[in-house]
Amino acid sequence: MAVFGVPHPTEVDAGNAVQCGLEILEVTDRWNGDRAAAGLTPIAVGIGIHYGEVTAGTLGDEERLEFTVIGDTVNAANRIEELAGELGVHLLVSEPALQAAKPVVDSALWDFVPDQSLRGRRQPLRLLRQKPCAKPRQAKSGATVVAL
Repeated sequence: MAVFGVPHPTEVDAGNAVQCGLEILEVTDRWNGDRAAAGLTPIAVGIGIHYGEVTAGTLGDEERLEFTVIGDTVNAANRIEELAGELGVHLLVSEPALQAAKPVVDSALWDFVPDQSLRGRRQPLRLLRQKPCAKPRQAKSGATVVAL
């Protein structure tokens, strides 16, 4: 999981999260080219991005202390990431995340996916994926990206 905007949120956090997801896919494609040349099986990732408030802080004691984020935004991002794998999509972005990323990301390059319910949510989130490119990918669940 990657979190953008903690502890000091800015207006570019959502855009940075979407750009990060796109760059992860580019690097994965290059790595898979190297793997194919070496006769290795390609890897695939599925990324879910959501935007909203989280509760951030440390948990634990002197022996093991962890920084973490919790809340509906984190849970929704995780569900979006799971759904990416189920739908065979490498990158799914919630509408709130893409709206917040508009200054940095061209929203014309994205398509809505058919309405999907997310486990644990009463109201469905509108989700978008990158418009199909010439080179199809095969998705599996893998990373959750949360933007604040």
